[in-house]
Amino acid sequence: MITSLHSYGGVTATVYVMNAWEKIPRHQHTFAHTTSVAAGETMITVWDDGPRNIKQMKVGDREFELLALVDHEISALVDGTVVVNMAQGVASNFLHEKGNPEAAGGVLLEDGTVVNADTP
Repeated sequence: MITSLHSYGGVTATVYVMNAWEKIPRHQHTFAHTTSVAAGETMITVWDDGPRNIKQMKVGDREFELLALVDHEISALVDGTVVVNMAQGVASNFLHEKGNPEAAGGVLLEDGTVVNADTP
């Protein structure tokens, strides 16, 4: 998976390039964001108050909002899938401080692991 962050005018786009069955593992953020597909196809899994909700997305589908503090996972269904997640704020605000999952942003995995854009 290739990941890059892009910010302009108070909005940050995180772009993921994935092959079939690669995924952004189950995690949550302290902020809401949208997800959309620029190429390929994805499966979005959301764990909220009810049972797991699953949504399949492809190029041309309307963006899907993932709410703050709700676990979600994004899986590529075909090689060359490009996912674009967008959120308000600049890229530096989306990085957790080491050991501080309550910091504004980043990715907090279900197992408590914190993943920043610079995490290998």
